[in-house]
Amino acid sequence: MRHLVFILGLLSISTAALPAGFEFDLSGNARSRLEADDNRRLRVDSQEVSFATITNAQAKLDLRTETYSASLRPRVRTSRFTRETALNFDEYYVQLSMGKFWERARLSLDFDFERESSVTTELTDVGSAETNLPRTGLGLNLSWLYQVTPRFQTTLSGGLNQSTFESVPGSRFVDSDQANVGLDLDYQFSDRTALLFNSSASAFSTDNGRDTASYLYQAGLRSALTETFNATVLVGQNLSRITQELPQPVPATVQVLFFGTPFLVPNGNFVNKLRESSAGRVINVQVNKEIQRGFGTVAWSQFFSPTSQGVRARRESVVAGGEYDISLRWKAQLDYAFRNQTQEGRFGTLLASIETHSVRSQVSYQFAKEWFAEVGYRYLRQFNPATEDLTESNMLFIAVRYSGDPFFRIR
Repeated sequence: MRHLVFILGLLSISTAALPAGFEFDLSGNARSRLEADDNRRLRVDSQEVSFATITNAQAKLDLRTETYSASLRPRVRTSRFTRETALNFDEYYVQLSMGKFWERARLSLDFDFERESSVTTELTDVGSAETNLPRTGLGLNLSWLYQVTPRFQTTLSGGLNQSTFESVPGSRFVDSDQANVGLDLDYQFSDRTALLFNSSASAFSTDNGRDTASYLYQAGLRSALTETFNATVLVGQNLSRITQELPQPVPATVQVLFFGTPFLVPNGNFVNKLRESSAGRVINVQVNKEIQRGFGTVAWSQFFSPTSQGVRARRESVVAGGEYDISLRWKAQLDYAFRNQTQEGRFGTLLASIETHSVRSQVSYQFAKEWFAEVGYRYLRQFNPATEDLTESNMLFIAVRYSGDPFFRIR
């Protein structure tokens, strides 16, 4: 107790020497979820429903002055399965952000660290128990925003990202490095509508000798059609070039037409690298609607990119969701997601296609000032027409969540 009084005394004395506008907040949140899932891809040792307890705990440290800001977000996620103990994992995340402000500009530096399981990814909603590998991710990103005029601002950004997996024989995961730069322009040419333009260039390399260089540009509009309804539309082009190193030289080929039908024939040369260039459209559409006691969002996107020699991927997604405040303490949420990823070969032939549908509903109740109880259901369906492999799962969950105001503050 004497130590606590001494520390609080030092803090109270030191605040007198703090710079003007200094603020410090310390807060946190936590959520523990018990779920039952009948997804067969989340089962290795048993043939029954898998039960798991997923717990997230995060601390939030925020420091602000009139010209500087800094925030630290450490988070821990634990997964404990009653039968499938091979899926148990402890994951760690750290986000550190720093900023410097001027009257018309802002400089931001962000650092991210992730130590997670390969099962904790967007695709593992369908399960992939055989690939529960530790992954370490590092990211460093820098951005500069400048307000040219009250209606026009520009943002220049760049970053480095690295992803590494523990080495396991036969694993389909490979280590990768990525570097990127980008330019965003935002011009508010009326009170309700803004012109948008963004472009980026990235270099992506993997340990298996595959390198990809991509160039993306998009242009569009963001408009507040009414006070409660807004929409954003972006249309652009993605240009990519992939290079694959080969273990040994192979004959080079050229495309020829025989009675109107394209064929690939050797041209007498040998190459030790295969190169493929591809281009495709990029479309992003999002609409948001606010109602008296809630909101709704619908988004659609389409993206093309090459994945290997003679193969390109098309990713299409539709995401819709909304929240509604039933009362002061009760809230309902409903989300739907559709993703379709196809691979096309030379001359437009269809090589593979995977369709994923997900529906999630949840009801939460605030039973105390900073405490919430949640109950929900999720249905998942994934189908691969090439192999006729169908995966369906039903998941029920109950959760307790804590989210409160800062419990320590200096002003």
